[in-house]
Amino acid sequence: MAVSAQLLRGADGAAAVRRGLASIVPAAALSLLTGAELQTQVCGCDGGVDIALLRANTEYDEGVSPHDAHITSLWRVLEAYSSKDRGQFLRFVWARSRLPLHSRNFRQKFKIQVSNLRICVMLTARCSL
Repeated sequence: MAVSAQLLRGADGAAAVRRGLASIVPAAALSLLTGAELQTQVCGCDGGVDIALLRANTEYDEGVSPHDAHITSLWRVLEAYSSKDRGQFLRFVWARSRLPLHSRNFRQKFKIQVSNLRICVMLTARCSL
């Protein structure tokens, strides 16, 4: 009885986790995915920040063009960043460290806005353009 009770001790918690996952991912699919695949599907890509995907899902404020010198510099710097630095950049400017897997999964585009003072601030001292 003690062993049986110990085995069932976490059953309620496990059932709650399963119900929560099933609200995001169809329950039938849960048994088809490994833990790593499930994490990737729910949380997004953990293999680094895909700059091309971010760039494709970026919108620019009025008065900002993707061809402006400071914008092309931004993309060049981000491409030179390490995976960890890219994640930290996203967390700083967007409050998230991962991107969705596909463009269709972006609920909100990354937006580059211009300040009234039109000051471009470099976010790292390591950058040399």
